[in-house]
Amino acid sequence: MIRMNKIQKQVYNWLLEHPGYLKKGPWAIWSALAIGQSDTDVKIALKQARIDFKPSKSIYKVDIRNDQVTALKESTFAFKQSSKKTPYKNVLAIADAHEPFCKQGYLEHCMAIAKKYNCNEFVNIGDEVDLCGVSQWEKDPDGFSAGTEADLAQKKMQLWYEAFPNMKVCIGNHTARPFRMAKSNGVPKKFIKSYKDAWEAPEGWNWADHWEIDGVLYTHGTGFSGPNAAIRIATRHRQNTVIGHIHSEAGIQYSASKIDLVWGMQLGGALDDKSYAAYYAKDQLKKSIVGCGVILEGKLPIYEPMLL
Repeated sequence: MIRMNKIQKQVYNWLLEHPGYLKKGPWAIWSALAIGQSDTDVKIALKQARIDFKPSKSIYKVDIRNDQVTALKESTFAFKQSSKKTPYKNVLAIADAHEPFCKQGYLEHCMAIAKKYNCNEFVNIGDEVDLCGVSQWEKDPDGFSAGTEADLAQKKMQLWYEAFPNMKVCIGNHTARPFRMAKSNGVPKKFIKSYKDAWEAPEGWNWADHWEIDGVLYTHGTGFSGPNAAIRIATRHRQNTVIGHIHSEAGIQYSASKIDLVWGMQLGGALDDKSYAAYYAKDQLKKSIVGCGVILEGKLPIYEPMLL
């Protein structure tokens, strides 16, 4: 096997994961990847991948009971360096859940979509908890106390931890409410728990203002509004972008320039519009669009609405 540099190895591993491209030319592969590789990198990786790729024989099992013939094709691939994983990921992007006021069935919807697309990376776009009990806005006197709401949210979060042991969480405006209140009241960080500690999260859960995976920006969207919020951010940075925050807007928009094509995805929100936590929006004609997003290998965005 020839010696390859880092980029060539990435292309090589990607080709072994996508054997259909072995029949195509360098230009088609270069266009599909666009990770900064040169034409020479692609040619070297393609040549070696064609040598090393060895598809196994297909195995068919036949069942002739009840005059029905069922062919079950078990197809596997054996190739050199099979232990190396593709550098790209299939990402599940989860909308604002606002626990404990999340729409019933949303967790199960996210689990089903993750399985459908074989997702191996998970991003919560923020506002995973609502915390209306500690907001600066008018509170419902018949609602939960701040402590009761936090306890209920903790129980709901435990279900998310069990379903998704690893999660990258974007800090949302609701998520940060207690931390903003502490800052405005002069409480030093020394006396404040981290997000992970506050929500008793497992090791695989981590919080940050934003995340980047395969060149895609994931951020809550605080400060933006309207149906074009995500594409405005994507156009500003010339970077594919996923946001939540705006519950009544969901979908994907594209922007093309002379040199590139970028897209912006809005995830809607999973807050139950019938809960008292959503009372502030009771007079709005637009209601929450409940769904989640999938981003395949950093390139193909898909929005999966939940059937209500």
